[in-house]
Amino acid sequence: MINSFTISRGTLAPIGVMIMLVAFGTALTTQLFTPLWLIGVFGIIMLVTAFCLTGIEFDVEKKMFREYYRFVFFKLGKWQSYEEFKFVSLQGVTLASNASLPNIPVNMGTHYEQTAKIMLLNELHNKKLFILYSKKPDKTKAIVEQLTSKLGLPFAKYNPPVSQTRLRRKK
Repeated sequence: MINSFTISRGTLAPIGVMIMLVAFGTALTTQLFTPLWLIGVFGIIMLVTAFCLTGIEFDVEKKMFREYYRFVFFKLGKWQSYEEFKFVSLQGVTLASNASLPNIPVNMGTHYEQTAKIMLLNELHNKKLFILYSKKPDKTKAIVEQLTSKLGLPFAKYNPPVSQTRLRRKK
């Protein structure tokens, strides 16, 4: 039986930002051996950020997880218990963006994108552990199945408790 597994969330920065961080980071790193060495250190930080990956790792045997940042072979993250989480769940999220071309005042329309937020829930559904956003149904199903089978947690429909404020508004 596999005692641990990871779910990658991808890079810390989007592709366009990564390219800029690599370009400027490389240029600034050349200043390490000049009186402007502090700018070179900033360049190294930019390069590390460009190649940093994020994810979540589970140790099933110890019932622990950590959200990590990985650079090359180094993973940084604090281990915590996931024992209070009893369910795997999905929450639908609709992302919208207004697309328009620069210097053209015509709005090209609003683009809507449906995304699933995969998470672990405690017994009352009032505490969540974010796992991943997923746009592809096949990938979402595979990750949910992986979490339910390896962690031994059932799937549950997200049903948060109604707050007292919301109850007063309904009346």
